[in-house]
Amino acid sequence: MKISSFALTDVGKVRFVNEDAFLLDDDLHVYAVADGLGGLPEGALASNLAVRYLQETLRNQTSNSTPDYEKVFHFINQKVFEKGRKISDETGIGTTLTVVKLNEEEMTIGHVGDSSVFLFRADSCQQLTTDHTMEQEVIDRLGAGASIDA
Repeated sequence: MKISSFALTDVGKVRFVNEDAFLLDDDLHVYAVADGLGGLPEGALASNLAVRYLQETLRNQTSNSTPDYEKVFHFINQKVFEKGRKISDETGIGTTLTVVKLNEEEMTIGHVGDSSVFLFRADSCQQLTTDHTMEQEVIDRLGAGASIDA
């Protein structure tokens, strides 16, 4: 399967510093985005560490099979946690991480946080992941038609 990829990130309208990092690995067919958690120190470092450890971990796998996302995310979390404690023992550092791996038959997703995966088709857009946010928890409790006005 031949894939070529492109990524673009933007600081947005609220923050002054971009804490996003992404991984485009067309050889592994792995694509990821990480977004440092606002309010914690060194979000850019956290997101960059996450994608770096992700790529290293997947490159060291013996097969091109579906990653064990639970183990991969646990390993990445441990590494970011250890670095975060050195930076700020009180709060640590943090990031979201969303990963897509493609093969001939399927797409698998690993996801934690609110960096969502969407499937776009000619006439539709479908969110494939559920955000891990307080807002989403409230919506889940209230029902599918609920929304929170800011």
